[in-house]
This record gives sequence, C-alpha cells and structure tokens, in this order.
Amino acid sequence: QCSNVPPDTGYCDHLVEQIPPVQNWGKRFATVPLKTRQAYDRFKIVAGENYTTVQIECTRNDGQSGNSTSFILQEGGFKDIDIPSTDYCWIEGDKRIILLQFSVGQEVDGVLSDPFMAMIPPVEQYSNGYTLATVSDGVQNYTHFMNLYIPKDFFKPREIFLNEQSLEEINVNFTAIQFLGVTEVYGAQVEIIGEVQTLRHVNQFASIGVLIYGFSYFNSYGYSGGLKLKKLSVIKEETDTTSNDITWIASSGVLASLLIISWIIFIVTCVVACCKRKRSKRGSDYATPSKGTYQQSEHEFEEMEKNPTFVPIEINANQI
Repeated sequence: QCSNVPPDTGYCDHLVEQIPPVQNWGKRFATVPLKTRQAYDRFKIVAGENYTTVQIECTRNDGQSGNSTSFILQEGGFKDIDIPSTDYCWIEGDKRIILLQFSVGQEVDGVLSDPFMAMIPPVEQYSNGYTLATVSDGVQNYTHFMNLYIPKDFFKPREIFLNEQSLEEINVNFTAIQFLGVTEVYGAQVEIIGEVQTLRHVNQFASIGVLIYGFSYFNSYGYSGGLKLKKLSVIKEETDTTSNDITWIASSGVLASLLIISWIIFIVTCVVACCKRKRSKRGSDYATPSKGTYQQSEHEFEEMEKNPTFVPIEINANQI
C-alpha cells in the first residue's frame, strides 16, 4: 500500500515498521527534527495501557521554548502530532508508549524527500554503539543524515566517535532538550557520507540513540539505528490490573511455598515416628530375660530329670 503523509498530499510511499512487544516499550523519548525539512514532522504516539498520560515539551533550535501539550490515551489508542521542523522535544508517558516519526510528502514544503516511518527509541533502550548502512539504489543520489540523542549524563562529545572521529572534532551543533526546566538529552543533526557508518561511545556504560535517514527526488528512507529491547518493569505507583496481577502472583507463590514446606515437615515427622515404633517392637522381641525367669527354668529342668514322662508315639506302617 502506498501511503500519503499527510493524506491527499503528494507523494505516497510504502510505510512499514517492526513493532517490539509492549513490555519493551518505553516512557521517555527525545525527538530531533529531520534535517533539511522546512515545515513539520508528524509523530504518532501509541499507548500500551489504559489511562496513559502523555506530556510533550519542546525547545526551539534557538533555545527558546516551543510548543507544549498533554493528553490521555487508552490502551491501543493513539494521537498524531505535527511538530515544527525547528523544535526539539521531550515526550514522556506515565506508562509505556511507543513513538513513531514520519517524514511528510515532498509537496508539503517542496524539499527533496518522500514519506517514511521510523520508530524512535526510548531513552531507556539506547545502546552503546552502532554499525549502520545508508541506502543507495544506483540511480538516484541520496543525501544521508543522522539524528543523535545523547543523555545529559553521557554528553561528552570528545568521547563519542562517528567513523572514528570525535563529535568534538567535526563540530556538531547540539540543542539541549529540556523537560520542566531540566536538560534531559542533547540532540543533533549530522550529514554523513559513505555506505557504512559506525557510532560509539568510549564509555562502555554510556548509552546514545540514533536515527539514520536520507532523501532523494520523491524518495526517502529512514530507520532507528537500534535499541536494547530490555524488559522494563512496572513502576510501583501504577494501580492497574497488571500491578494487581503481579501482587497476586507473588502472594500465591509465597503461599504455595509455605504449603510445600508444611507437607515436607509432616512427611518427615511421620517417617521418624514409624521408625521409632519399629525399633521399639524389635527390641521387645529380643529382650534379655530377668533373673526370676532363669531361676524358674532351672527348677522345671530338675523336676523333669527326677520324674521323666514318656509319651507314646504311633507310627504308621505306610510311612516306613
């Protein structure tokens, strides 16, 4: 299917994306506008749970405050937002969400481009390094770009290398993406050349995010550089059925463990008691006779010697 973004605006393109399981979705996202575009980028926010509150706060590339908004989504619900091409934004949900960025059709702003759809990685799923490929069809000449997302704790341009050159050496311009007055991520747009790109942070514990894309005459491509796909835990303040289910499962597990332990103690007690009874009976069968018993036996033997008793025995001739 050839899709127009926005509808009824030239020209269309095939849009497809692989969506990870909900347990791998995130809550905190940074967005960077697509380089060279002059109008806006479209974003789609999808909720993974009911009553998900989403907040959006943007900063313009000149450092001034941009648009901000908030709304509530139900499970599977979504909202499309058009964000100006000058704005770098922070998008946060109180429950798991997924964020998709769309390149709009070339007729929107007259810039060489075409629609594409790419999943934006959540901050929680950024990785340490990437090896990426650009697109070349041998016919059209593409211009290739990267959008970079660097969390404030790991923002050290001299320690981040693009094709073995530090971001400090190639003079990348960053915009601070803020939320509630606090910088969360630094974003940047970088033009790249070549079929294979490598991006890495020298700190093995650091994480960075990346989107790679390119434009040509009524053509485009774009994709997320990658993400970790960690299973994110449910936060404690959530009071939905998922939390209740987890609490019930934990309680049931404790009760089951106590029941098993009780049965083991009962069985061991029965075995020990049975062994004691058998040992007591065996001891009584082979008990040592008392002194009075020996004296009675000796007296009976003496009487038998003095007065022997003869018992006649019949013998059957057939038995001889």
